[in-house]
Amino acid sequence: MLKVKCISNQYRLGGSVSTYPLIVDKVYHVISIGHIPFNSRRYDDYSGPFYKVVNENGLEANYGDDIMRPLNKSEMRDEVLKDLGI
Repeated sequence: MLKVKCISNQYRLGGSVSTYPLIVDKVYHVISIGHIPFNSRRYDDYSGPFYKVVNENGLEANYGDDIMRPLNKSEMRDEVLKDLGI
C-alpha cells in the first residue's frame, strides 16, 4: 500500500492564504492516484499525480504533489516496522 507524507497544508485563494485539513509531516494512506487527462486546449496545465487520501475531517480528497510526496525507501521501511509493532 502506497503512503504519502504531507509537506504543506497551505494554498492561495485570491489574495489570502488558506489551509487544507491536513497535518504537515503526517503520513497518509493513498486510496488512489489520479491524473488529469491531456487536452490540447489545456496543454500547459499540470496533470498530476493527485493522491486521494482521507483528510483530518474524515473526507476523501485529492491533493497534488505540492501538498503530498511519496515516502522514500527508509521512511517506508520505518512505516512497515511501525505497523508490525517493532
